[in-house]
Amino acid sequence: MFGNCQKQGDGDEMFNTNWKLESVVGEYADLAWERTIFHGWNMAESALNFSDDWIDSNFGVGHQDADRSGLSESVAEQAYPFVVCSLTKKATSGYDNLRELLPLIGAVSSQVAFLSNKPNQSCFVVSAFVDSALNLALSRLKDFIVLPMTDTMKMDSGIIVDVCRNDDWIVPVGGGGDEGKQENTWERKIRVGLRPDLWGDKPRVLEHADRIMSYVKDMGKEGSRRRRRLFFQEEDKEGLFPSVTGSFSVTAALMAEEGQRRKLGEDIPLHHRFWSRTLREGIESDEGCMSMFEALSIDARFGNVGFDITLNPHDGKNLAGDSEASANNPSCICSLIAALSTHPMILEVSANAPIELHDLQAQHLIQTGTPTPRAPFTEAGLTGKGETVSVSDAGLSINHCYFKNDRNGSPGDIFGGVSPSQFQSFVKLLREHIWLALS
Repeated sequence: MFGNCQKQGDGDEMFNTNWKLESVVGEYADLAWERTIFHGWNMAESALNFSDDWIDSNFGVGHQDADRSGLSESVAEQAYPFVVCSLTKKATSGYDNLRELLPLIGAVSSQVAFLSNKPNQSCFVVSAFVDSALNLALSRLKDFIVLPMTDTMKMDSGIIVDVCRNDDWIVPVGGGGDEGKQENTWERKIRVGLRPDLWGDKPRVLEHADRIMSYVKDMGKEGSRRRRRLFFQEEDKEGLFPSVTGSFSVTAALMAEEGQRRKLGEDIPLHHRFWSRTLREGIESDEGCMSMFEALSIDARFGNVGFDITLNPHDGKNLAGDSEASANNPSCICSLIAALSTHPMILEVSANAPIELHDLQAQHLIQTGTPTPRAPFTEAGLTGKGETVSVSDAGLSINHCYFKNDRNGSPGDIFGGVSPSQFQSFVKLLREHIWLALS
């Protein structure tokens, strides 16, 4: 999301995928990290007002008869995703670390997703209230690392380059019988992952998606309103909704000092200029990318852990209109990604890519590890014809009823009466035969 900004053409900046935050020289890297985390804590605190804002916007300010029961598990809980790492001096399981963590942060297992687990460190994503997370971060009971899940953490690595700076990803403009563009109509999807406590059945996920998209559009309208007032040098008053510019960490961190920088003649950082321009020409523009919003469709992801936003659904308007408000405008797509990443209900934002089949190279890769047109297994007569192949991992229970084979009328095990030690000896012998056949 940040980038090694290189000037190109008329002052246009692009992002280099190999750029890392650590490459920023001197104090700027530390300052950028501190600003991002500080902004994350502010966003977590603002989630406390998130539920009332949403209800007011949909039912009217101060509406007392609004049915809040449907919000009890989602928006109204006012939770926020946090990255929590438990550090230990002895080797303990992730399960043990999680069991110790949950009461300290006031969460239950359904509010947690595993990130990583090592002998001395377990990291999780936890949906929690900001006061509970802050208390745990400041506690001395045990070594914990607690960080708010910031917007830039949620964005998939490379998504800016792969989507916003890629002319092949934007939705092509329709009309004119352009067959070349018709061939480029694979469905563009922005994939959104929800917090673990928001997973559920399809209707519930789609309800969350509708609320989020409604909120994102209102954020864009608020940003557009503020930009107009700023342009006419009118006094601005805080609206019901935050703007994307004020919510997104990259633009919010430098928003307050941008005017001062300009007065002093100092350069505005290129990544800030990129995002500021993207939001200004995207969902915070006067048209608000409404053509894009009208054309897209939403569906639950597999497992109901989030939802897909299809910008050009095949059962709808598959090609974009010739408009700056459509998904042919990369700023519309990229500003949507930024807005989604700021939402407290969202855990991850990624994008798809066209599927390319490489079946012809599959056998070469499997048998040699390279695309070299050789198939040594096949050449040695090991074709697999007439064989039954079973694949399992070390966690398989050898006594599970689903994997037992009856042997002479009595229950057996997954080895069909062969002991595990005999089975391992057989596998070793088989490997030796394969090695000899290939040598």
